[in-house]
Order: sequence, then C-alpha cells, then structure tokens
Amino acid sequence: MNYISDLTVDSITFTPSTTHAGIVDIDAPEGLRPLQAFFWAISWNNLVFFANCVADGIGCGFEVANTQYDDDLEPDEEQFEGVCVNSQMDDESIVLSRHAFEELALRFLDLCISIAQEQDQPIQHQPAWSKLLEYRDRLKARQQ
Repeated sequence: MNYISDLTVDSITFTPSTTHAGIVDIDAPEGLRPLQAFFWAISWNNLVFFANCVADGIGCGFEVANTQYDDDLEPDEEQFEGVCVNSQMDDESIVLSRHAFEELALRFLDLCISIAQEQDQPIQHQPAWSKLLEYRDRLKARQQ
C-alpha cells in the first residue's frame, strides 16, 4: 500500500465539475488515482450515503472505488493505520490518515453543498438535505 502524507492531501483541490458526470473535478498530485476515482464516483444520488459513512467513521463503496477504515479490518487482512482508498479500475490502493481523509471529505461536502445551492439542485428540496447538513456538521465538529 502507498501511504500519502497529510501535506500531499492538503494540496488536493476540488472544483465544480465541467468534465464528467460527477459533482466535482479533483486536482491531485500524481499517484492519487484511487482518491480521484472515489470522489468522481460520488453523485447527487449517493452524496448523503457518503456523508453518513464519513460522519460515522465507516467505509463506503461505489462501483469504481471504496474506502476502508483501519478499525474495520479483519485479523487476516493487511493492516494499515488510517483510511485506505481502493480503486477497482486499476487495482490500486492508497492510505491516508483518518484526519486528512475526513478533512478532505469535509472540503468536498462543503463544495457540494455550495454547488447544490448555487445551481438549485433538487437534492436541497428533498428530506435528505437536512441529513446531509447534519452529517457535514458532525464531521466539522470532529475536525475542530
């Protein structure tokens, strides 16, 4: 597994998507393909699921990528410390600290919420919107 420093994670930026079906584009240094695949896989349809998983500190997965927290490991699995992001597209994995992953997830959620409000996305008119804000606030409180 490839371990990624917190400083490298801090250099990652998100912008509203202009190139694909996802919510955001991600600009990341070389070697972070699993992280890019993971965040690209998050859509308006699974955004609340993602926010819930991160707020609860549990892994989640999509067709092309998934996350796993170190406290979810079985004894026979390869051990790591932090959060492992796996890409099924190229069978690659990276590990980053829990704090760095959750800070990145918070930046992602904040941008998604702003995009939803600016573009009047239907999600903000659904009952799940309040849950999304609640999960984001729980994550934000944990980061302080």
